Amino acid sequence: MKAQPEDTREIPVSEDELRIATAKELFNAIRSGEMMTSLSVLEAVALDPEGALELGSDNGEDLIGVLATELEQAFTLETRVFLINALTAMPEDPRVTVALERVWFLSDDAIERMSAVSRLMREGNPRVRAHLEIALLGKDTDRAQAIANVWVPQAEDSNAVQLRLSLAAERYEHFGLNLENLELWLSELRGAFHERARECLEVDASQTVKMLADHWNQLNRETRAWLLALASGIQSEHLPVLLECAMQDQSMQLEAIKATSAANLEHQYADQLRDFADNNPNPEIQAAAIDAGASGNNRTRALRAHARTIRIAAIRKLGANDDQTLSELIHDADWRIRSAAADALVRLGERGKKIAQTLLEHERLEVRMAAARVLQEPMSLGI
Repeated sequence: MKAQPEDTREIPVSEDELRIATAKELFNAIRSGEMMTSLSVLEAVALDPEGALELGSDNGEDLIGVLATELEQAFTLETRVFLINALTAMPEDPRVTVALERVWFLSDDAIERMSAVSRLMREGNPRVRAHLEIALLGKDTDRAQAIANVWVPQAEDSNAVQLRLSLAAERYEHFGLNLENLELWLSELRGAFHERARECLEVDASQTVKMLADHWNQLNRETRAWLLALASGIQSEHLPVLLECAMQDQSMQLEAIKATSAANLEHQYADQLRDFADNNPNPEIQAAAIDAGASGNNRTRALRAHARTIRIAAIRKLGANDDQTLSELIHDADWRIRSAAADALVRLGERGKKIAQTLLEHERLEVRMAAARVLQEPMSLGI
């Protein structure tokens, strides 16, 4: 958009041969209310800001002031994006900075924020950079990600900033866990990018478990569960310490049982599993302990336990010597108990099918249906 010399200068702004020769025409076109005209003019301004600025001012108004004012009043997303793009093409000016900061802090649209933050970062304004650093380290992942995409590293960037940039950009190899940055990692594991923080720390699982095992009390529940699973997955030497902590924490007992099974440590923790199965007030934990192989009378649990989840877990543990118990359970009034009993009979193979065969003439339809289901299943290898 280059101005032509003297009185003949004209500025083409669209394929429809609309041409702008004065600042007044430019400002009127931007404010025209005709969207296509306005957008065409704004696009031309963004492409050739110097030419647009050469048109000068009109009645005390200049181009930057007009763009900033129109942006405050614009509501449609398309118009706002074109106005922002035109503003970001303008030379450095406090009004541009103020307008784009307002977009950054108030807009909910990712495209608007991205356009604004790119220009703000290029300006290198220390005050603006300080504001952006706060947002980078904040809880809004979309805003933090937008800043990370345009951040220009400087020597004075703090370790917190460097770590957040590493997580946002997923450059995990550049920022490992060590004693010097332990507190930063603990903060990130509770922060907005906690999932990426875990992914990063899984790259060196042994070092991660070793470093975090002594800081159990500083981890939130989700991070504790993740650490426990990570330690069990690699059979870490620190797993016993973590399991002890988890088993004493009511909110972590279910995860502790799962980790015990995953690491094949059921025999080492047989007493704890039996205690969970018999005495824990939470039926889900009792059921998990039974699934993990807690010793005890599973026949009685299957027939008499107060919670369905406990009964079903116990049924899954019944075997070839429990055919009489299964025959009784397949008559149960609860269809979920009947279903679990049918599954157990299927696992008995031919022996289970023989039991089911005797129930095909049962007076209750639901029992006949459960028996038929057993007979229809493929032959099992048996127990």
